[in-house]
Amino acid sequence: MARILFANIPLHGHANPTFPLVSAFVNNGHEVDYLITEDFQKKVEYCGATIIPYYRSVNINLSNPFDSIKKVRESINEMYIKVKKLASKYDAVVIGGLCPSLAELQEEVKTPIIFCSAVFLQNEETIKELFKKSRGIPNVINFIAHHPKIRRRVSKIFGARVLKVKVNDLLTFFSPQSASLNIIFTSRYFQPRENDFQNKCLYIGPTPTISVKDKSFPIESLENSNKKVIYATLGTVFNTWTDFFKNVIEAFKDSEYLVVMSTGNKDRIKEIGYIPENFIVRDFVPQAEVLKHADLFIAHGGMGSVSDGMYLGVPMIMVPLGADQFFNSYRLQDLGAGKVLKKKEVTAENLKLQAKLMLESSTYKKQVKKVQESFTSSCGPEQAVKEVEKILRNYNL
Repeated sequence: MARILFANIPLHGHANPTFPLVSAFVNNGHEVDYLITEDFQKKVEYCGATIIPYYRSVNINLSNPFDSIKKVRESINEMYIKVKKLASKYDAVVIGGLCPSLAELQEEVKTPIIFCSAVFLQNEETIKELFKKSRGIPNVINFIAHHPKIRRRVSKIFGARVLKVKVNDLLTFFSPQSASLNIIFTSRYFQPRENDFQNKCLYIGPTPTISVKDKSFPIESLENSNKKVIYATLGTVFNTWTDFFKNVIEAFKDSEYLVVMSTGNKDRIKEIGYIPENFIVRDFVPQAEVLKHADLFIAHGGMGSVSDGMYLGVPMIMVPLGADQFFNSYRLQDLGAGKVLKKKEVTAENLKLQAKLMLESSTYKKQVKKVQESFTSSCGPEQAVKEVEKILRNYNL
């Protein structure tokens, strides 16, 4: 039995994909502690691990991005301090999230450090390709991404003034960072230019998001419904766009569909107002359970949502709003498994039209199945555990 320390920034998109991996370590007889905020205590304990709480909740407020960046920066810094202090007590450390200084951290501690990525791996070529295809990304960001010298200069300024750490290139955040093992929560098929990322990289595929059972959600309404089910959400961060939810309601009210909508915030439900009878609206829903019964998924294109949707075989309409959502959404559209809408294209009329086209299309379903099969045939968390065990055996020789 080995002692494993997981450490992550307190953001759902980065933490949620790691929980099946935590469960796999526990099921294989290892002792796991998880360094993360108390918001995730139920999920950590559900996996059989023990939480080591640090920092405080990081509630991303898009109306105050500098405060949000400050909170993320502080959480990363505190996580690094805790890892340095605790690493010697463990056989391996598994770090997820944004890690600007992982290489330096590995030099400071003797314990093997494993990196796990909840987003696509990136290099110069993937960045060029993805930005070329992605509509809606601000021109200034597009320009910086296409000019490495300028990007590195901006990276150094951003690191020094905003993150308060040394950053030579922001691209490093999304590159394989561990000399021991890099675990990627997607498939080789879904990863752009997958052959560029082979050394010390293990594509284990995603696992549907673990949801702590919520008895208050009427899942039986979906199980017993004769209607096609549409699920709509903007995730846990980019959910301040109230008009999105109003447009979904206007598009599908009194329709032949049963619509489940997750707002990510109780106040948003009040702002929406009228809820039609064929709608189930909650601030949070058990996403994977809902998607098991869904015929169409309308979302922001976060990697967690895209992975859940594809793993469970649900075609997607995506409205990317920020972060990695443009990359995920256009990659899925490239593979023919989803449709991207720009923000200005999200009207009730267009949502109704696109939903009808997608639900009636056999082509989308065929392409979704290809992505789904690439996910379900990936080696999974159990293989990652075996690889880490192999590293530990060699490390202790």
